[in-house]
Amino acid sequence: MKKIALLALGLMSLLLLSSQAVAVEPQGPPSPGVELKFWAMEDTYITERYGNTNYGSEEYLRVRDKQTDTSNLFSRSLLKFDQQDLVNKLAGKQILSASLHLYEYSRDGATSLADEIDLFRVTSDWAENDVTWNTSPTFATQRTAYRTFDGDDTTPGWRKWEDDLINIVQWWIDGVQNNFGLMLENDLDQLYNQMNVKFRSSEYLVPDGSSGIYRPYLKITVIPEPASAILFGIGSGLIGIFTARRRKARS
Repeated sequence: MKKIALLALGLMSLLLLSSQAVAVEPQGPPSPGVELKFWAMEDTYITERYGNTNYGSEEYLRVRDKQTDTSNLFSRSLLKFDQQDLVNKLAGKQILSASLHLYEYSRDGATSLADEIDLFRVTSDWAENDVTWNTSPTFATQRTAYRTFDGDDTTPGWRKWEDDLINIVQWWIDGVQNNFGLMLENDLDQLYNQMNVKFRSSEYLVPDGSSGIYRPYLKITVIPEPASAILFGIGSGLIGIFTARRRKARS
């Protein structure tokens, strides 16, 4: 009888909580956000001077300002992320932060003055192995984020863009804007002999032949989901059964 009563109590808890969809109140300080990584699905760069050349198989991404008044070597980098993967993992969750990360390994042409690389939302489709400067996708006129590069600090390492990127990711998830990816561009101040920066691309292989170590990625931080009421109710029932069995074994 005790076993049946405890089981009934657990099931009643399950039905009551699931019908009211009551979440368990957190105790103590709020839980930290959960970080998710989304690797670049496609990435490449395009160069004005070689307007019909595709660089989709290169192991690096390039962002470059003018070098001389006649070279026309402007270079932009393009990155795209899997829309279905983003939706599957982020839909319905509250996003706390979003940032883009690329590994810089080479820089030249920069003066001691600081320069910027801007991040823009791409507004038309493109494909890694087809896009060129002359078939370049369109992009938003207002930058999403920027990063200042100090000409005196060229140590290789990860670089981050953040600012308003959280809004772009949320638009993609909600279907407000199509996900055509992101574009990186020097601030185009056109001061000659300025930055020529290279980042590792998804195609880069380390000496042991593995990939992904330096692959560009988005880092999204979300609020973890609270324990569901249904799981709480089931847990209550299982505890009741377990307790009854222990008491029976002792008697």
